[in-house]
Amino acid sequence: MEERDPTWHMGPRSFWQALGGAGAYAKDVMGTVAESARLFICSFVSGEFEVEPVPHFSQRDLKEDAVAILDTAAKVYVWYGSKSVPQAQRAALDTGKRYLDATTATVLEEVYDTKEPLLFTAAFQDKGGWERKK
Repeated sequence: MEERDPTWHMGPRSFWQALGGAGAYAKDVMGTVAESARLFICSFVSGEFEVEPVPHFSQRDLKEDAVAILDTAAKVYVWYGSKSVPQAQRAALDTGKRYLDATTATVLEEVYDTKEPLLFTAAFQDKGGWERKK
């Protein structure tokens, strides 16, 4: 019987060894996500809701008062800054739902500042990385 290590919840060690190790696999997946991800910043300008693509984005583009949509190809995320206003949050969520219908992604997930999941942060890995806020 194969011995399990403390990362047993990730599967048997032999499985990850066949993939080159859990760290190597995660790095490959994160790199793929980072290469294809698209970020859009959402805001109200003169009373109109606008969505602007952010080329060459980084974590610095996610301001506390901002709302954003991140397309990772697998998922579409609607991100809410800690000081974003409910009106912008609702408009971004509605836009995210419409955007989802037009993409190959199958899931829309709402994400809150400081509560970002790994796949979300992976989109920033080749753009200066992700610094976890306290």
